[in-house]
Amino acid sequence: MFEGLLHLYPDLASQIDVRFVEFPKPRPEIVELLGEAHQSCPVLILGHSLEKPIDNLRIKTAHNHQFIDDPEQIGNYLSITYGIPRPH
Repeated sequence: MFEGLLHLYPDLASQIDVRFVEFPKPRPEIVELLGEAHQSCPVLILGHSLEKPIDNLRIKTAHNHQFIDDPEQIGNYLSITYGIPRPH
């Protein structure tokens, strides 16, 4: 889903740091940042803390990082933050 989104919006791909990880767990790259309990994919790790909450967006915190690990919520965040259409 997100690979297609990045293909459709190449400017978005240049504005965020996209990293691909292997499917099997453990996923050391994610565990290092969020801990073993939060290694699901996809995950969007925010590079900064949000100054104010975004309505209806569930942002989690682990190891001093804010992140979103629900695909629909990630799509909503990208839409709100980067002005792309909301995913369906």
